[in-house]
Amino acid sequence: MTVSRKLYERKDGALVYTVVLRRGSHSVPEYRIDYDSMDIEFIQEEIMGKLPKVGHTYVVGERRHIYNENRVSIVFKAFEENRDGWEGNADISKKRFHGWRGTTDDVAFYGHGIRKCLSVTSRGKWTKTIRVEFGKDIYSELP
Repeated sequence: MTVSRKLYERKDGALVYTVVLRRGSHSVPEYRIDYDSMDIEFIQEEIMGKLPKVGHTYVVGERRHIYNENRVSIVFKAFEENRDGWEGNADISKKRFHGWRGTTDDVAFYGHGIRKCLSVTSRGKWTKTIRVEFGKDIYSELP
């Protein structure tokens, strides 16, 4: 199985995350599948129905491997559960919604603000594509 991931912000401010899982030959043993813990976690969230819900507001973050730009995943928490932002790894009392929040084990964490989920699509069997789209950052619009 091969995995490709893409995270980008569109010109209109929307944040889009796409992960494509391509299955290989049936004869390839499961232990040789080429994905990492970030993919496994995202796949489990999709299977368990834990992907973001359309219309709900989330605090959105990004985990990115510093030596491999293709190893990226989104992290999201309901705004009601994370009203203070993401904590930094140097000082967990300093929380923010935006920017670099720290690096641990070669994985950097970045905050992308407060965003409403616009769409979640999951399609395919042998080539599985999961696409999550968040609207523009609404941090400045909060009272």
